[in-house]
Amino acid sequence: MRRLTKKNHLGSFNLQQEVRDFFSTFPFALIVKNSQLIRCYCYNPMTRSIDTKCKTCLGTGWIPTIEKHRCWHNIALRGESLPHLIKNIDPANVVVDERAFYFLPEASPRIGDYIVVADFGSDGLPSYHTQQFYRVNYADPKVDEKNILTYYKASTENDPIDAEIKSFNLYNMKSSIKIVPVY
Repeated sequence: MRRLTKKNHLGSFNLQQEVRDFFSTFPFALIVKNSQLIRCYCYNPMTRSIDTKCKTCLGTGWIPTIEKHRCWHNIALRGESLPHLIKNIDPANVVVDERAFYFLPEASPRIGDYIVVADFGSDGLPSYHTQQFYRVNYADPKVDEKNILTYYKASTENDPIDAEIKSFNLYNMKSSIKIVPVY
């Protein structure tokens, strides 16, 4: 793992720049942001239901914005936010269906957004195959000692419902993905 650089000759270093440099080495992921401003046509107000196979909203019920960000992620070793994430497989085995994602401040993930772990082609756009979709259930902004936002930690749960269809629809929407650079 990369270490932060030593303090300069004045005895300080810029934590935000160090974090940005560190994140520049990470792979990309997509954030499907649900603005919750414009309802998708698939939303049925009578039943309050959505079409999980919708090509426009990817089954979220809202017209999304899709952004490509650098992030680091790992499997959570213990449930950090919601007890319903624990699923019993066998009587003796318990697994936590959660992953933690770390993003720069520009990403600003929110509860209800989706994070997609995707493979990208040489053109920088997602390639077509079944992707992994994770629903954000908690977004924790992390600040430094000066109370400046340094990064986000997003706790998520795997959302395998219609992942194959969502992946195909995401692939068809790839031209609308906004790439957010690391400055």
